[in-house]
Amino acid sequence: MFEGKKKIVAATIAVLATVGVAAPVGISAAYAASAPVLKEGTRSNRVSGLQYLLRANGFNIEIDGSFGPATKSAVKGFQARNGLVQDGIVGPKTLAKLSVVTRYGTEGNRVRAVQTLLRNSGQSVSVDGSFGPRTLGAVKAFQKSKGLAQDGVVGPQTWGALFGATKDSTPPPPPPVDPGPPKAGDITRGDLEKMFPGKVADTSRVEQGLPYLNAEMRKRGITSTPQRKAAFLATLAHESTFDYAIGERGYDPLRYRGRGYIQITGPYNYEAAGKGIGVDLMGDNQVRASQLPYSPQIAGWYWTQARPNSNAAADQFNMGLISKYVGYDNTSTARARAEDGARCESFKRAYKYLSGKDAPSSTKCNRP
Repeated sequence: MFEGKKKIVAATIAVLATVGVAAPVGISAAYAASAPVLKEGTRSNRVSGLQYLLRANGFNIEIDGSFGPATKSAVKGFQARNGLVQDGIVGPKTLAKLSVVTRYGTEGNRVRAVQTLLRNSGQSVSVDGSFGPRTLGAVKAFQKSKGLAQDGVVGPQTWGALFGATKDSTPPPPPPVDPGPPKAGDITRGDLEKMFPGKVADTSRVEQGLPYLNAEMRKRGITSTPQRKAAFLATLAHESTFDYAIGERGYDPLRYRGRGYIQITGPYNYEAAGKGIGVDLMGDNQVRASQLPYSPQIAGWYWTQARPNSNAAADQFNMGLISKYVGYDNTSTARARAEDGARCESFKRAYKYLSGKDAPSSTKCNRP
């Protein structure tokens, strides 16, 4: 009985194709079968793609990349609506029903699903729900990488390849990297606690990260003057309390929330930082921003490449400008001014500890 229905559907699709009508075709059986099963407990950008497809079918669920009870309930509702076994598991049949042909000019959550899966496969595209020129180019590039026809249309084979190209787990921890032997003048936890009382995390990760952080400061020229060192460390004290892994809890595949020593935030910064340090930080790999050795490398990159004037601003005792560089650019609120003052006081205390001198009275604390 089911085989007969398949033949009727196939014949209908063929007729529609001859007259130029785009039929709502699901993922082909071969490709859907190759895509891993999605079920409760799965966490990945593939799940985010699934959640967007469920939204496209009328289920109002959160896009969080986590296959929890709400997603399972939505899947069961979709299965009931489409005459499928209501087990809450997304196997080949459910996946085939969820996915339809998506092409240039389309807008909405189905396009967001495509864009999410493209990003996680390594393509550079925004998740904006608009199938425009950039998405078209990314689809064609993906199709080429998979040996598919490069027509820019997300049909059965491309949908299946997209779901099969993504991962269900976060990347393994990076291999151990030797930061090298300690050097004279390296910062210790004791130094940090004297410079920044109350702003050093109560975790062994502080000690674990310091060898890498010291090496990165030497590499980036931050140790060249006491004011550079003081400004950099004061910034980290307020951003992360020297916990390289802060922000790592929870799974947030699309929002790229703040992580690591300097709390890098947003997909643009993650992508740029990844290119800057030579490591993929996109999709599931974003958790690397809160791992060693990447967290200190990102902090050093941000200080000297994303904001290349940071060392110069420190040499000029312009802590206000540095605070603006880090992202605090709202100068009109009392809260912003209070933050300026707190960071500047941390800088002055650190500078005196490192140099034995008071910071000059001309030190600039407020953001311009």
